[in-house]
Amino acid sequence: MTLMAEHERFELLEALDTFTMSKIMYDEGLPLEDVAYFELPNTGCFKLSLLKLQSKYPYFKIRESKDDEVLFIFTLSLPRALKEYYSVLKEIINHSLDYMDAYIVEVESEWRCNEFHFSCHDQVQYSSLLKDILLEFKMMKIKEVNYTS
Repeated sequence: MTLMAEHERFELLEALDTFTMSKIMYDEGLPLEDVAYFELPNTGCFKLSLLKLQSKYPYFKIRESKDDEVLFIFTLSLPRALKEYYSVLKEIINHSLDYMDAYIVEVESEWRCNEFHFSCHDQVQYSSLLKDILLEFKMMKIKEVNYTS
């Protein structure tokens, strides 16, 4: 029996992560149609998923960075009724990155005020992070609807 090479293992884990994100988005009613997901790295699929979620959950913005080390910047932009969720979302993202089954343990992404800078060098399970963020967005949507009613 031969062991799988490390780069092959990463490729399989990324493909599984990308597939899982596409399933999450499909279940959310925002399918990643016309995307050859297996040609897109999991970081690209994660970014595309967040861009699609912006239309349904306008609590954040995605913007590019001039820093080559940063994949993109995730900026929280919450209405007054949901201001308490700044710290909740920060905690959820930090917890998700700290306790997920990371492919490598060192995560370079970091918070800078209300912006989360996703590092190009992180090899993490983005589907877990997407699921955690989406769950919180759904809770925020419920609270926002109840607040405005």
